Amino acid sequence: MVDESWTMAHVKLAPISRLWTATDMTPFLLQTPPHHESFLRLLESTAGIYCTSMNQPETDAEFERLYRLLRRNPDGQDAHPLFSYLRAAARLYMSLRSVSRGEYEALTYRLARMARRFRSHEGSTNYHRKVVFSVLGP
Repeated sequence: MVDESWTMAHVKLAPISRLWTATDMTPFLLQTPPHHESFLRLLESTAGIYCTSMNQPETDAEFERLYRLLRRNPDGQDAHPLFSYLRAAARLYMSLRSVSRGEYEALTYRLARMARRFRSHEGSTNYHRKVVFSVLGP
């Protein structure tokens, strides 16, 4: 039963390629600007919640692949359901905040690079543990 104080809204989000609303800026290389930290946290928490609800951590290599795909083909499809969740989270964020194409590509590149950095061996799930414990809490 839904409390009467809650309102539900159905929103159709535009494709990512149509949500690049800011003017292109030079991609940031060393640090994420504070106003875009929430983009990284949203995608990481979405990934963590998906893996927790499926009771199956994804490998570091799979996270890297999905983030790279999100960067290279943001409006594309993938057989892995997590890709759809990540893409929807990005679309939601970009519907609420101004993001340039350069910023978007730099942010998704940063996520892929982080997943690659945590990979220690074939099948490692170090990035998943980092996401679940640091973003979602123990």
